[in-house]
Amino acid sequence: MSRERFLQLLKYAVITYLGWAGMALFLTTQQRTIGSARGWAAALYTPDVEHFTSMMVWALVTPVVVYVAMRLPIQRPHRLWNAMLLVLFGSVFALGRAVVDATMPAIFEGGPLSPIKFRQMVFALFHSHFFFYTVIVLGTNYARLRREADERRDAEARVEAELADAQLRRLRADLQPHFLFNTLNALATLVHLDPVAARESVGKLIDLLGDSFEARDEKSVALREELAFASRYLDLQKLRFGEKLRTHIDVADEDLLNAAVPRFLLQPLIENSIIHGVRKKTEGGAVTVKAFATDGLLHIEVRDEGPGCDPAVPFTTGGIGVRNTMARLEHLYPNQEQLRFRRDNREFVADVRIPLRFVA
Repeated sequence: MSRERFLQLLKYAVITYLGWAGMALFLTTQQRTIGSARGWAAALYTPDVEHFTSMMVWALVTPVVVYVAMRLPIQRPHRLWNAMLLVLFGSVFALGRAVVDATMPAIFEGGPLSPIKFRQMVFALFHSHFFFYTVIVLGTNYARLRREADERRDAEARVEAELADAQLRRLRADLQPHFLFNTLNALATLVHLDPVAARESVGKLIDLLGDSFEARDEKSVALREELAFASRYLDLQKLRFGEKLRTHIDVADEDLLNAAVPRFLLQPLIENSIIHGVRKKTEGGAVTVKAFATDGLLHIEVRDEGPGCDPAVPFTTGGIGVRNTMARLEHLYPNQEQLRFRRDNREFVADVRIPLRFVA
């Protein structure tokens, strides 16, 4: 027997003993109160000893009743049959306990007990012991149902977590080829326009790929790490767009740099801003990443000065990156408005709202 199991059984034994000892104290106090009201002698009289002895016998046999109740659970498909067996066993058990208690006056007071008085005592005590037996059986079944419900809930939570993890891994696997394809496509264009910048871009791409394909299973990273990745991605895009692309990263509070955010969150949103914003303007434009907190929520905004698109478009006809980001956020933060697109004066805004938590 393991030490943990031994301590658990010991705890149950102590609780059982204290419970029945408390019952004995209650009955003894009640008996003394009645005796005082009737003018009985204040000395320790026999009923005190009898009550205590009876309750201690219950403390010894309670594990037997619990075992029988566990072996005959009141549940389908044998609910009725098990209930009948429990009633039968309880009747025999209560009768045996009544017989034991009915013999106590003869043991403690001395002298024989008349058959008529003995039968009267057995009949009177039978109901009390059957009641105690019923309480133990019902309590055992209630505890079993609670334990099974907790185990079922824990199992369902584990299955849901495993499914969510599998889905997130699949979404991330979908996103990495998409990111690589778009980046290589941009490099192919840059090779013809500026070979020197293209060579520099290859080095930056290697750094990016080292992060994006890193074999890590974390669902979230510190905002500091995600912003560093976004900054390298923006540097890579600057080699392609030159002065047409202006960037700015603004974090309202330095403590927010330790906030937990989904890994690979910003790149698809920044890419969306460049495609629908900067690239569509002859003079280019700015892409701004802002992070701030309000009311227990972390806000991360990706803003651009371009014409953008209909705020509903990214939800319906957006590319893989945006749809993938939305799906990941829905898995990580269910029943919350995690991502929305809106116009703010002359800027198009991708607004991420997630619970403010910090990395360990």
